[in-house]
Amino acid sequence: MKKKKLFLIISTVACVLLIGTVLAVKFIEQPHKHTYGAKTYHISNDEVYYTRTCKNGCVQRYETNATFEDVLTTASAEDSIVLDENITLENEINLQSFVTKDGVPEGLTLNINLDLRGYTINTDVEQATNNSLFMLNANYGKINMNISNGSICSQDLLYIFSFMNRGAEDSIVLNINSLDCEVTGSQATPIFAHNSSSKIKLNANNSSFTSNKSTVTESEFGVGAFINTNSEFNFTNCYFQGGDAIYVKHGTVNLNGCKLVNVGLANRFETTSDKFFAIGSCLATDSYRNSEGQTEFDITVTDCEMVGNESSTMIYVAQTAEAGLAASINTNSSINVVSCSFNNDPVATIVNTGIIHYPNDVEPVNQGNQTWIAG
Repeated sequence: MKKKKLFLIISTVACVLLIGTVLAVKFIEQPHKHTYGAKTYHISNDEVYYTRTCKNGCVQRYETNATFEDVLTTASAEDSIVLDENITLENEINLQSFVTKDGVPEGLTLNINLDLRGYTINTDVEQATNNSLFMLNANYGKINMNISNGSICSQDLLYIFSFMNRGAEDSIVLNINSLDCEVTGSQATPIFAHNSSSKIKLNANNSSFTSNKSTVTESEFGVGAFINTNSEFNFTNCYFQGGDAIYVKHGTVNLNGCKLVNVGLANRFETTSDKFFAIGSCLATDSYRNSEGQTEFDITVTDCEMVGNESSTMIYVAQTAEAGLAASINTNSSINVVSCSFNNDPVATIVNTGIIHYPNDVEPVNQGNQTWIAG
């Protein structure tokens, strides 16, 4: 009898130890089941928080006191940022890819994946420094920014995207997809790419860039995009509207399947080294050297539509001869028209010949709506 009791006691202890071992093993494995993935930051007017998804599918929410700008400048390449509602920003966003330690700049890499999810970013900025909603500043380090699926409207800032870059080649890469950008104001433009020493790469798809006139004063018309930098800009299936739909002084620009609309400003050519004055054309260029001595552009137009609401100027190419500045357009500059259609009895105003290259080197006659471009 004693032996049986002893056996039962030993068996019970063994079972308890075995069960404990199994539970311990399960406890050890449990954290692996709840391994968290990348963060998804959620932005609204009142709060910023982030979520992470467990390995078994659960979603955990984390509160934070971070601002929208904090998130943009600290997110990793795997993280995503989304809007939960329409938001209004009261400050400009300075995306600066460096910090200063003991007076010495130290480069950083910013990776920004921003999905507006159909919502709109509005601005209400009282004190503007750069006059730009997003200033991409990569004097050191790199900035990779993807922004998509929504709208950005500004009535108080002149620019939505502007750039400051004196770092390595392609140290700023901006990808824009399915985004509607609209600005209102004197000399306003959604894209202000100006005098960057090194290369920026901007790719835009299925997006619009619109500048509306705010007064009847011609000198205050904005443009859809102003490009004046040794960089590459690729636009596919995009829409541009302004006093000039797009104005290029320097850089490589590829327009594929785009629509360029001017708002009917009468021809009034005036230029400076680093600014634009809308001429009233779908595509404007000039030879006025920028402050870094750059004058060369390379533009390719493929399967695009040019529309003049009132002004009939489709392409305006002008050379200037200001004292101490370039007297003619760089001989390497070119506008390559692969295919294009237009309306409203279009004309091309060309001061310097040999800049626009037509299909088969044949310049079409001006006969109203037609393919290619009028001369």
